[in-house]
Amino acid sequence: HVRSRRQRQMCIRDSIYTLNDVSTKNNALGITQGPKNDFVIVGQYPDFRIDTQDGQQDKGSEVMVYRTDQIGVPLEEYEINYGLIGGNDRAVVAKTLPDGKILIGATIDFGDTFMSLIKLNDTGQLDN
Repeated sequence: HVRSRRQRQMCIRDSIYTLNDVSTKNNALGITQGPKNDFVIVGQYPDFRIDTQDGQQDKGSEVMVYRTDQIGVPLEEYEINYGLIGGNDRAVVAKTLPDGKILIGATIDFGDTFMSLIKLNDTGQLDN
């Protein structure tokens, strides 16, 4: 909800947004302001499942990446997950680079847990 004051300042109130439906748990662990004054929130889906022909398969924990607009409303086209089947994967920090790309610090479980960097372009795709 946005309201205007007499001094023409914008004030946001009652603006708590959920980033997903309530059937999917998630943990937000880091945030960065994007190049368009939007926000990228990173964290973990602790109980990530995928649909298969035989029902649902438990993938363990997955890296979670969300982007919101300037006031925090989630952008549905920018909801991304990364990780390995059965791993304990999570993003813990995010940084916007000068070129507008997003660098994410994560831990990825390859049997042993390794520090990892994930670099995304402005559309949320993996970047070199």
